[in-house]
Amino acid sequence: GYTEEVLSATFTLNSDGSYTDAAIIRETTNGRAVTSPSTRYGYYDQYNGEITFTEQGGRQYYGTVSSGRLEIDDQGLTMIYNR
Repeated sequence: GYTEEVLSATFTLNSDGSYTDAAIIRETTNGRAVTSPSTRYGYYDQYNGEITFTEQGGRQYYGTVSSGRLEIDDQGLTMIYNR
């Protein structure tokens, strides 16, 4: 079997329209675990609480922001970041 866990993550929205997503990920395959850093970055557009993220390389994913809470939907996975 395979599992992937996010041990910690920080998502930063910068005032210039760029973002950074830095995380520590643990992947376990058949009982063997490997922990590694993961960083994504790119640009975002925000309109009326909805955000479109464009990762460097062109891949897009979407989210919403409300009351200090950022919720991102990406390939069937929902990530929630609280301020």
